[in-house]
Amino acid sequence: MSDADPSPQIQDDMVEALVVQVRELLRMEDGRGQSFHARAGALAGFSGLIVSVSGAVGANIFKPDLSTPWKWTAAALLATILLTLLMALYLVMFGVLIPKESAGFSLSEVQKYPTWGFITQTRVQTQGRILHGLIEMLAVDRDRNGRKADCLRMAYRLLGGAVASFATLGVILGLHAQSLI
Repeated sequence: MSDADPSPQIQDDMVEALVVQVRELLRMEDGRGQSFHARAGALAGFSGLIVSVSGAVGANIFKPDLSTPWKWTAAALLATILLTLLMALYLVMFGVLIPKESAGFSLSEVQKYPTWGFITQTRVQTQGRILHGLIEMLAVDRDRNGRKADCLRMAYRLLGGAVASFATLGVILGLHAQSLI
């Protein structure tokens, strides 16, 4: 730079504002993760209800008066329902609900805070270091929540397929109950 172009000055209040902003983004990302957990729990509970009802409905499939082609169609639908729900539960459990290692400031770094190397830094230097750490944490949380969202999205699709199959099974058994098939 030339003498006419002074180097930019670090603005203490701007660094502090950025730290506050990234902390707010981290809180928002945590809320997003908690929302995924709540939805995954609801999906797992709903899937459990469908499995229970499928067991009761499954007993009607193997009645001797249900004609053979419909019996096998109904049995295939029941198997599809149960397999689809198992896949959805797998995605929910292993993709969303099981805790993953989180990002944060390392303990070795935090233990250095009371040392001269840290306490003699300017406020801006300390906030800059914290800002970098918070940004790294935000990147990890965003990535993790993105994967959770993908798993939850796929689990919802599988659940939709199971519900559609269950409705089809209900139609077959309803028609049979009315002696239409």
